[in-house]
Amino acid sequence: MQKKIKKLEQSNYEIELITDKQDMDKAQEQVIKHFQKDFEFQWFRKGSVPIDIVKKNIKPEYLTIWAYETIINQWVQEIIKETPTLRLIGEPYDLNQKEAEGKVAITLKLDVFPEAEVINEWRKKEKFSKINSKPTDQEIQNALMSLKRNYADYKDVSIISLDTISKIWIEYLDKDGNQLSHSHTYVWEQEFTEDEFFKKEFLNKKRNESREQNYEEKKLPVVLQNKKAEHKPHKIHIIIEDIKQIVLPEINNEMLLKLFWPESKVKTEKQLIDYIKESIENQKFEMELMKRIDEYLNKVKSQSIKVTIPQTLTKEEYRTRIKSLEERFGSADKLQQYFKQLWEEKEKAFHDDIHKAAWESLEKFFILQKVLKLFEIDVNLEKSQNLEAEKKLYEKLLESSKPAKS
Repeated sequence: MQKKIKKLEQSNYEIELITDKQDMDKAQEQVIKHFQKDFEFQWFRKGSVPIDIVKKNIKPEYLTIWAYETIINQWVQEIIKETPTLRLIGEPYDLNQKEAEGKVAITLKLDVFPEAEVINEWRKKEKFSKINSKPTDQEIQNALMSLKRNYADYKDVSIISLDTISKIWIEYLDKDGNQLSHSHTYVWEQEFTEDEFFKKEFLNKKRNESREQNYEEKKLPVVLQNKKAEHKPHKIHIIIEDIKQIVLPEINNEMLLKLFWPESKVKTEKQLIDYIKESIENQKFEMELMKRIDEYLNKVKSQSIKVTIPQTLTKEEYRTRIKSLEERFGSADKLQQYFKQLWEEKEKAFHDDIHKAAWESLEKFFILQKVLKLFEIDVNLEKSQNLEAEKKLYEKLLESSKPAKS
């Protein structure tokens, strides 16, 4: 038996095995002995059926297939022993066989874990500045206000003001006054801030007040535009069903106990503000960190380091992402039902996007892994948590960006 190994450009190898009748006979003998262990036949105990009887009960075409599989598996194991640095992954693919002069040439491909290739030293030239994650006063106030709203009370009032939330009933009517469709929406601070229409049309209006006007879609905010009616409405009828005043809580011991466990260090409003500052700062830092490292790795990929991701890894990552989608939808059947609702082109685009995302995430992983190695940063990417690798790389890049001491 002869073998040849040829490295290809897709993080894979093409392997050629030339085998003869003697190799095939040995492989078939192994297959038959393997089946003999569990073979059952009249008048014989399990595992003691004669070889000839076992062979007669195996279809020749199946015996040939299993013999080839045996030869390929033995051959791959031999290659792994001979070349321990060759990290083969997945199953053989693109199998072909060709007979000539009493011999059979089997060719196949096997993927390997990709190795990122360094093209130049550009990665060392990129300058990094320190991330400014200090929260602004407005960000702190917004976070505090959001926290208070989560524990707000709502009091019935009769007139809409800037500190109320109102439930609005909307009817879309045809030219004869018949209802085409209807919906609900809510009007409160966000609407008043984002669109002057709401201040003009709803401020100081009373509960149960209603009005009817011509339906002019371009003049209406998106939330008031028709979404369901089959035909374009002629008029829109609006009724203010309910109005509640938002009563924000005071920051006191009672509220702090709701927000934090009794053993927490947050006991006063000042400590709460400090806690909010720290939370915002950490969040801003991590968001900016991910953005900068992504930008850096994209530049490294385009200018300094290249890597080819094999199809075996991409397919496995794709399957993992599909599995995650199945869990989000509730089951594989429900995901398939969702796909059936899409046009064929949209479904294809959906799967193409998943394949692309799988490939890009793997590409980033192996490039980041190579960069960490080049900067002598000891992090196991498969086990790292809380952006450990990104933080250490950021610190190293920040340090290398400092002016050299004269």
